[in-house]
Amino acid sequence: MDSGFIRRTYRSTAFVTGFVLFALASYGQFWALLPVAGGVALGLVLLWTLEALVRGVFTPERVSAARTNKSARPGRALLGAALVKYPLVGIVLWAAARYWNQREVMAFMGGFILVQAVIALRGVGRYMVERREDSRKTPSGKAP
Repeated sequence: MDSGFIRRTYRSTAFVTGFVLFALASYGQFWALLPVAGGVALGLVLLWTLEALVRGVFTPERVSAARTNKSARPGRALLGAALVKYPLVGIVLWAAARYWNQREVMAFMGGFILVQAVIALRGVGRYMVERREDSRKTPSGKAP
């Protein structure tokens, strides 16, 4: 995957979310708009925090600095992020389950899964395009 994959994933997710919200509104399912949008927002925030953590901790400059300075180890950053991020996610999920009924919670989870589905389908699509391009090449490596 290239460095712009995540940025393009944000755009794809925004497009798909807009389409889903439009479809829900056009079928009169207004009760599901906020939960679906909330689930997508949670999924995007988690994706953004993962992206920021990877870019901030696992860049070549940071890795070489971590070898010389024990206080700059990536494990500390990962532990700190986990101790902050996952309790906050737990609080959001608790609040959703506490204040919404079952169908709103299911719509929230559907919105959250929508982000994961966009990522998976983009990866599968890229794999299929690469395989198709490889199969079009002749044994000499040149296109026909």
